[in-house]
Amino acid sequence: MKKIRDIRSEVIAFDGDTITLKLHDEVDIEKARKLAENGRYLTTMNFYDKNMISVEQRKHYFALVGDIHAHTGIPEDSIDSHLKFEFMSHYLLDEFPSVADSAMKRTTATELITFVIEYCIRNGIPFRKQQFYLTADVNRVLYAYTMNRLCWVCGKEGSSIHHAINLVGMGNDRTKHNHLKSKFICLCESGHKIDKNGKDEKEMASHHREAHSMGLVEFCRKYHIYPIKLSERDLKQLGIRGNYEEQSDVQNHNHQNRRQENDLSKSH
Repeated sequence: MKKIRDIRSEVIAFDGDTITLKLHDEVDIEKARKLAENGRYLTTMNFYDKNMISVEQRKHYFALVGDIHAHTGIPEDSIDSHLKFEFMSHYLLDEFPSVADSAMKRTTATELITFVIEYCIRNGIPFRKQQFYLTADVNRVLYAYTMNRLCWVCGKEGSSIHHAINLVGMGNDRTKHNHLKSKFICLCESGHKIDKNGKDEKEMASHHREAHSMGLVEFCRKYHIYPIKLSERDLKQLGIRGNYEEQSDVQNHNHQNRRQENDLSKSH
């Protein structure tokens, strides 16, 4: 799309008071001519600060606001104000946050986007864009999706938790497996799309099946995800059975042994 504002560029060379730029956006020359002053094309220039909110983060934030608007019908301005107020209150900020250019640090923008994604998950608001989490805290987003049993790729409800690292193994008793040493992914199984008459229209894709056929490494690379660890509390909440009392006893015993060894070393 041709533009006359917020044109991205890269400095190629400096030569005194002359700078050579490589444009990353197409300039709308016809509109620029109408704004020219006595045939001169006057512009302002700002250098990009890698520590401040990025263009992608701003776009992502407003896309999420659009997702909430599409689901609820609430005006986007109201959603924007509400989210920023809730974020400010939650993190005890001194001033109302702004996502304007150079108005927010990139780390804060990551927190804001993650906060909004978690808000959407809690309130059952679907995302229109896949890989919605790329400018957020990915680990927090994947954790929230897992605890709500939503597919990491498409957001389908009722998805399954799968061991990705330290597998249970075929024929082994899951209730005796040390799940605390495993890492997990949450992916949808195959299903069927139902038409308006209540009949099966077609079989839907299974991202679990895709992960098996592609291989975990390539699958994770394709969707920019990675397996995560879950605590004993998380596992019990998800209904993943294991011999947690025995595992806790072993951990406590090991911790007690290490403490005794430290006490002995100090005494010597």
